Amino acid sequence: MLTRPITRGRVGKWALALVEFALQYVPQKAVKGQTLVDFLADHPPIQVAGDGEQEEVGEVAYIGVTLWFLSFDRSKTSQAARAGIAIRLPQGVETQLAVHLGFTCSNNQAEYEALIIGMKVLLPMGARSVEINGDSQLVIKQVAGEYRCESEHLVRHHLLVCSLITQFDEVSIRYVPRLKNQTANSLAQVASSLRPMEDCLKRTIVLQKQLVSSVLDLDLVEVNQVEDTQPDWRTLLIQFLRDPSLNMDKKTKYRALRYVLVGGDLFKKGKDGLLLKCVSLNESMVIMAEVHEGIYDSHQAGPKMRWLIRRHGYYWPTILSDYIKYAKGCQACQRHGPIQRAPAVELNPVVKPWPFRGWAMDLIGKVTPPAIKGHCFIILATDYFTKWVEAVPMR
Repeated sequence: MLTRPITRGRVGKWALALVEFALQYVPQKAVKGQTLVDFLADHPPIQVAGDGEQEEVGEVAYIGVTLWFLSFDRSKTSQAARAGIAIRLPQGVETQLAVHLGFTCSNNQAEYEALIIGMKVLLPMGARSVEINGDSQLVIKQVAGEYRCESEHLVRHHLLVCSLITQFDEVSIRYVPRLKNQTANSLAQVASSLRPMEDCLKRTIVLQKQLVSSVLDLDLVEVNQVEDTQPDWRTLLIQFLRDPSLNMDKKTKYRALRYVLVGGDLFKKGKDGLLLKCVSLNESMVIMAEVHEGIYDSHQAGPKMRWLIRRHGYYWPTILSDYIKYAKGCQACQRHGPIQRAPAVELNPVVKPWPFRGWAMDLIGKVTPPAIKGHCFIILATDYFTKWVEAVPMR
């Protein structure tokens, strides 16, 4: 405590209280392991023999889950796209499927099509636990939830795959390199080959042709325009600018001097002569979401993003406070942002930073009746740092 002034507060109190004990660090894993060993030694498994006697055995029953394995890949050229799917049953039997995609699609769409076709084949076969292997890191990470699917061309495929996953009891998705996915890759090549491969006659391959995309079966969602539910701060300004003869308060008339109405839209006059479009509170939420975590995914702080929003030509009165509140509620900023060094509770100021540097004096008395030796006053001295108290009786 005396050699390290930084050790103060609750840390110093715990260090002072534990200095009389001999402490030794033991990892939690070792403690758990020793506890399990002691429990198994005290409670061995018992099995009844054929003659009615009990005998101890050391075997533990194992219950496994029968897994189905699905491997998929695609082959894309300027003329057409192909998909290869390899399915291995729990009994070891392998089913290979080569599909020719007769519609225009990108490389990632072809990967999704191969995955969708394979999952649709597994469902009628009664598969409940599936392990999916693919060499497309984008598709695997998006389906696993590590990447966000933001492409408008892949959103429908991603939603269809997620809906198919919910129909299985257990699904594990794993990324494998191209060299370990040669079976599905060769099947995708077979789908477009006019001449079969050398070992094609030794295997059973199902050739199919799909003319339309799998996502065309999805129901279209009708999107309706939602009106603003929050009160619009622009209403009084627009009404006054349209008809200055209206009876308005002085505050609204003074604010209206900094705004102008152009084509029915309200604009604020900037310091540099530029006009900033005024938006409603609901529209501001869309703008903040796009600027903060949109396509550029900048995740910057409030003052910086306020400058960026105003640079794009948008304005509303509470732009800074709204954006600071929005940034504090962003989960990505909380996970990957800098560690907050602020304490969880308010700091108590310390008058003297060293032990026994400053004392607080107090006099208690006159105490009646006095003590045996005639002491009727008490002088108290309290150390500011350690809160050590000394009491001395006085006459």
